[in-house]
Amino acid sequence: MTPSSVDTRSTVDCTLVVNIGPRDFEMALTTIPHMIRSHKVAFARTLLVIDRTPPSGRIAGPSAKMNADTFTQAIGDATPGSTIQMLGRELVTRRRINNEWFGRSDVTDRCASGTPIYPFVFGIDGAATEFILHADCDMLFHDPGNPSWIEEGMRILETEPDIIFVNQMMGPRSDSVSEPEFLAPFDLGRQLRLAKTFSTRCFLLQRKKLRHFLPLQSVTYPLHRRILYGIQQRSPFLPLERMVANQLALTGTFRCDLTASYGFTVHAGDKSWFSGNSEHIETVIREIEVGRYARSQIGHINLTDSSGPCGLTP
Repeated sequence: MTPSSVDTRSTVDCTLVVNIGPRDFEMALTTIPHMIRSHKVAFARTLLVIDRTPPSGRIAGPSAKMNADTFTQAIGDATPGSTIQMLGRELVTRRRINNEWFGRSDVTDRCASGTPIYPFVFGIDGAATEFILHADCDMLFHDPGNPSWIEEGMRILETEPDIIFVNQMMGPRSDSVSEPEFLAPFDLGRQLRLAKTFSTRCFLLQRKKLRHFLPLQSVTYPLHRRILYGIQQRSPFLPLERMVANQLALTGTFRCDLTASYGFTVHAGDKSWFSGNSEHIETVIREIEVGRYARSQIGHINLTDSSGPCGLTP
């Protein structure tokens, strides 16, 4: 699908929320149009949250050559209809969102290791629909459709009271190799894959369930770590994914992974890959969209094929 083509897909009551930092601008010009076109349903809204703050900690690195203003113009042209919003830092809004999510107003932008906290929850707060797909801007999707994994995930969230988040299978599987790394164990009684672990890379949620799930209860490191991090001038807060996993355990709720028939997600975490041959990059992404990938990709979340041929199917 191109920006000028007519979109005949059915629209679902779901917002695609993507956070974009200074290191991500060139990459996001490729991945975000992919996210929009690869799904077999149309999102009611696409919300792109741009954070100008330089990354720190384990995600530190050089910013993209493109500046935020140039990126904003370019991504607007590439994804007509998207809402582009700078990360808001108004004190009243920040306190409200932090209180809703964490029961306290003093939560820092990033955790001790530098990964985002407030930028993620700010984006989710800005989604106007009942269902929300939050994705890192380096995620790639294969959605075979009929129905879309989004539709199946929405159905599960509506009908299974103790499931708070739904994911595709993170990495393709094969009958001849081990399961993908992050795959939830199979519950025979419920015929669902359920886990209490969580990843912020990509997740589908329902707003009304989120309201009952929040606020997150266990959000900081133990006292001795907080003292050490205070001396090091680091945040005392856990990564958001650990906060959510703690809350799943406390509340007896789950993350659900869909079966292979609903496709898979791949994490293209090596940002340097996107500075390579643009034709090859587009070929790999288009192949993933239709469910083809290199043999080395089977069972792995992170994109492994940066130079080899695609063409294998599950």
